[in-house]
Formats: sequence, structure tokens, C-alpha cells
Amino acid sequence: MSDTKMCDGCLRTLPLDEFPTRKHRGPHSRVSRCRTCRNRASAIWRSLNPDYQREWVARNPLKVAGYLRAQAARLEASVTEEPIVGTKPHVDIAPACADLDLNKGSKQ
Repeated sequence: MSDTKMCDGCLRTLPLDEFPTRKHRGPHSRVSRCRTCRNRASAIWRSLNPDYQREWVARNPLKVAGYLRAQAARLEASVTEEPIVGTKPHVDIAPACADLDLNKGSKQ
């Protein structure tokens, strides 16, 4: 198996490390565009669609509430008695989303 691959975006032959894996297809499946091309395409799309995230959040309050609930659970599970050297202190996000009704996904 070759250790290089050609990017469909810039047509350069690059090391496999430059191509993210497709996690749902297994560790050996790689995307067709290199990280640089993917990042460039994402930046262009975001500049052309600046309000997309805000609009998506407004359309999907239940999903947002679920994501916040999952993130709070992960943060709570990651808190330790002794801080790990070289890390920043954990931030409590509970006050920021305290007024969200997690059952309905909207503010109370």
C-alpha cells in the first residue's frame, strides 16, 4: 500500500497524514481532499454563510439542548480532585444554560 495519495483539490501528491480518515468507514479510509484544501473550502463556505450556525440553533432547540446536556455530563465526568499539571481549570457551563428547559429545548 502506498504511503502517499493525490489530493482531488490541489492535485498534489501528499503523505497520507495530510488526509483525515473517514472514521465511519474504518481507519484505512481517507477523504479525497487534503487538510489544507478542506480547511480552505470550509473557510470560504463559512464566509458565504455567516448566519448559518445561528439559524440552525434557532431551528433545532432540542438538538442544542441535547448537546449541552451531553457536554455538561462530559465535563462533570472529567472533573478530578487534583488538577492536572499544565491544564486550564474547568469552566462550569451550568449557569450559562440554567434557563434552558432541557425537556422542551426552549427558554423557560
